[in-house]
Amino acid sequence: MFRHLRDLLVLTIVLAGLLALPSAAEPAPAAYVTAVELTGADSSEGTIRRDGALLRPKLLMGLYTGDEIFLREAGSRIAIEAADGVEHVISGANARFTVADDTVPGDGLWGMLDAVSEAIGGGSDEVIPDNMITRDDGQTLRIPMAVKGANHVVRSGGPIWIAWSGGTAPFRVTISAGETVTLLEGLNEREALVDVPSAAKSRFRVKVEDAGGRTDTILIRLEEKRPEPTTGGSAVGGLMREIAYASWLTRPDGGSWSIEAARLLKPRAGGHAAARLLLARIAEGWKNTAAPAD
Repeated sequence: MFRHLRDLLVLTIVLAGLLALPSAAEPAPAAYVTAVELTGADSSEGTIRRDGALLRPKLLMGLYTGDEIFLREAGSRIAIEAADGVEHVISGANARFTVADDTVPGDGLWGMLDAVSEAIGGGSDEVIPDNMITRDDGQTLRIPMAVKGANHVVRSGGPIWIAWSGGTAPFRVTISAGETVTLLEGLNEREALVDVPSAAKSRFRVKVEDAGGRTDTILIRLEEKRPEPTTGGSAVGGLMREIAYASWLTRPDGGSWSIEAARLLKPRAGGHAAARLLLARIAEGWKNTAAPAD
């Protein structure tokens, strides 16, 4: 009897030790889906085979080593970008592609694309907002992408993009740097490209005013360079890395770099669905809480 109790005790200790062991880390995606255009049977059936299961592709879906992409229809197309920045386009009837292992070990910036995918809802290219800012005419005019303190942007880098919500069109934007004032008038959309005033030494202000006299004003502080990712990995290496870096940039200093993040995304938004959707979320005030704060 005592021997059985002893054996049971030993087995219990062994099982407890096994449960206490750290579980193996989930593998990082080797690639992400960057565009989806499906026709015919491809639009209703899975086109990605993983461990014997068929999955339907979504924008910014993570792909892993060994995943097979296959298309049935001539008009279908799936584009992916690997961790090394190389883009692959799979298109046409009976097209096949197997994902190879291009993951950068320990690259936290690359892995941050999971947070971006969650932010934009993982939709397809067909789900694109017609207007980035909700048209709630008559409501309080706000610039959700900005913080109440200083908003940081680099001095060199072209115009900055400002978007707002609420208010009634037309809008007027006033850019003030000391005694130098620039006006953008008669704006019917809730967004504007603002040039950094040459007269600005270290900061300038942007005020948005609607037809009813409602206003919101933000302070822009000029910096010489952007902060570096603390997550490991480089922002260089492909469009998806730029998107990951832009998402990370919404986190440092309480989100005060969000306007700079939008500045990076805006030129890409016209031709890339993920950049356009993430830009829309940043305009609404989204911050990447998955990124560690500085």
